[in-house]
Amino acid sequence: MLVNIIKKELLDNLLSFRFLITLLLCIVLISLGIFVSTKAYKNSLNDYQQSLALYRESIQGQKNAIGVVAKGLRPPSPFSIFAGGLDKSLPNEIISTRKNGLQLGNNRTMDAPLSILFGKMDFLFSVSVVMSLLAILFTFDATTREKEEGTLGLALSNSIPRYQIIIGKYLGNFITFLIPFTVAMLISIIILSLSGVMPLFQSGNFVRLLIIIGIALLFISVFFNLGLMVSSLTHRSLTAQITLLFLWVLMIFAMPRVSSMIAGVIYPVKTQQTINLEKTLIRKNIEDEKANALKNIFQQSMSGDMDEGAKSYDEIREPIVRNLRDKEMRLLDGVDNDFLSRKNSQLKIASILSRLSPLASLTFATTELANTGLLQMDNLFSLSQQFHNEAVREIHSRGYQDDIPGAGMRMRMGWIGADQIPQFQFQSTPLNRGLQACWVDILLLVIFNILFFVGAYVGFLKYDVR
Repeated sequence: MLVNIIKKELLDNLLSFRFLITLLLCIVLISLGIFVSTKAYKNSLNDYQQSLALYRESIQGQKNAIGVVAKGLRPPSPFSIFAGGLDKSLPNEIISTRKNGLQLGNNRTMDAPLSILFGKMDFLFSVSVVMSLLAILFTFDATTREKEEGTLGLALSNSIPRYQIIIGKYLGNFITFLIPFTVAMLISIIILSLSGVMPLFQSGNFVRLLIIIGIALLFISVFFNLGLMVSSLTHRSLTAQITLLFLWVLMIFAMPRVSSMIAGVIYPVKTQQTINLEKTLIRKNIEDEKANALKNIFQQSMSGDMDEGAKSYDEIREPIVRNLRDKEMRLLDGVDNDFLSRKNSQLKIASILSRLSPLASLTFATTELANTGLLQMDNLFSLSQQFHNEAVREIHSRGYQDDIPGAGMRMRMGWIGADQIPQFQFQSTPLNRGLQACWVDILLLVIFNILFFVGAYVGFLKYDVR
C-alpha cells in the first residue's frame, strides 16, 4: 500500500504545473549559477596568477633588507563556485614590513558592484532560498487539499494506516523533487568538467562535492517535513500556505541576520579599526623608547675612535633592540589575543542563536566544506602569522636604520636575494578537518528533519478528515 501511495503522489506531482516550474527553476538557477560562478572563479584565478608573477618579478636581484616588503597572495578557493561564503571578503594579500608589522589587505576592485549589492547567485543561494521555497510549495497542501476535495476521508475509510499515508506523501513529494534537482546537478557537473577550472574527479574533490549535495538535500528535506507538519496541523490550504511563508521568512531571512545583532548587544567587542589604532600606538611608543635608548648608547660609542665606536654601538645596540622588539611583540600579541578571544566569544553566541534556523547549519556546513567558511578564515590568519614570523627572522632582523634624536641616522646595510625572501604557502583546509568542523550542523539538520516529521506524524494521527 505504501508503494501505491508513493506512486500516486509521484503521478499527481509529475502532471502538475508546479513540477514544470520546479524543473525550469532548478535547471536555470542551479546550472546558470554554476556557469556564472565558474567564470568568476576563472577571473579570480587569473588575477591571482598575474599578481603572483608580478610580485616574483619585483623581488628579483639583491635588495636592501631594510626596505624589503614580503608579500603573500591567497588563491581563490575552487569550491567558491558552489558556496562563495567569505572568499571575496577574506584578505588576499598578506604583507609583512619592518615598520608596520603584519598587514592583511584585499586588493580586489568593485568590478561587479551589482553583484555585491544584490548578492551572488551561487549554488548555496539557490538551495537556501529558491529550493526551500519550492519544497514548501510542494507540501503546503499535502493534507489540506485532499481534505478539501474529500479524497482523504475515502482513503482512510479503506483502513490504510495513517503512518503509511504520511510517509508516502513525504517520499512521493521528495522523490518528485529529486528529478529536476538531479538533472540540474548533472548539467552543472558537465559545465564544470568542460570548463577545466577544477579537477572534479581528483584529490577527493568529487567526494567533497557529493557531501555538499547531500547536505543540500538534507536541508531541502527539512522544509518538506515542515510543509507536511504545518499541513497536518491546519485544515485549510490557505492557512497552511500563509503559516509556512511566515516560517520561511523567519528562518531564511530574519533569524540568521538578527543573531549577529543580538550577539553584538549581549557581548560588544571593539572594532578592527580601534584595534589597529591601539597597535599603531604601541609601535610608536616602542619606537620612541628605542630612540631614547639609542641616543644614549650612540653618545657612549662616540667617546672612542670611529672603528671601535661603531663596533661598540652594534654590540650595545643589539640586546637593547632585541628586548624592545620582544616587548613590542608581547604587547601586540596581547592586544590581538584579547581581541580574538572576545571576537570568538561573540561569534559563538551569534552561531548558537543563528542555528535556531536550519539555514545557519546549511551555510556553516557548506562553506566549511567549500573552504570559504570560518575555519578557512582561522587557517588564513594562522598561516599569515607564521609567514610574518618567518619574514622577521629572514629579512627584518637584518641590518638596521636608526633615527637618533639630535644625531641624525645610523645605518647598517643587510643585503638579501630573492631566494631568501619567504614564500607564502597557502594550504586549504583538508576534507577531514572540514567534516570535523561541520558535523554538528549536519546533525542539527538531521534533528530538524526528525522533529518536523514527528510533528507531521503526530498531527496527522489526530487529524480530523471531516
